[in-house]
Amino acid sequence: MGLTLSVTLPSMRPSPCLAQMNCEPASRLQAGFFFGCLYLVSIGVGGMKPCLSTCGADQFNEENVQENAMKHSFFNYWWLSICGGSTIALTGLVYVEDRVSWGWGYGLLALSLLLALGVFLAGTPWYRHKHPVGSPLIEVTQVLVAAIRKWHVPIPSNPCILHEADCDKTIPHTNTCR
Repeated sequence: MGLTLSVTLPSMRPSPCLAQMNCEPASRLQAGFFFGCLYLVSIGVGGMKPCLSTCGADQFNEENVQENAMKHSFFNYWWLSICGGSTIALTGLVYVEDRVSWGWGYGLLALSLLLALGVFLAGTPWYRHKHPVGSPLIEVTQVLVAAIRKWHVPIPSNPCILHEADCDKTIPHTNTCR
């Protein structure tokens, strides 16, 4: 929404160029608002993508064979929607921004995000909610402490010892990524 305002409101963008050589730069407020909105979008996307896939995976019961198969399909469709959305944004919306206006391009994005938020909130009563058990910070700290303690442990000569699964089902061992 902020990006839409930054390209739509005349007070939030620099005045149009009268000639190619005589363009007025954006003010500190205009540039700060625009870049602040871009940073906010990047933080939102960085927090949303891993949470969406995890929330989606939590909707399936791994004990149920049918739901477990549906979980794999979910990830395929989820990735398809991510790539499809990127393709539409990089083709259709760029076309709208070039041919119509940046305001319409960002406005369509804002409307699609509001629609997605509405669909998400409408479905909330039917979601499976898994309550957290323990603190994730403790688990991360345990992994870091174990990695530090085992920093100089020699690698076993048999690479099958490194894996919990059968040796035939694992990725072959390499010495280049110690």
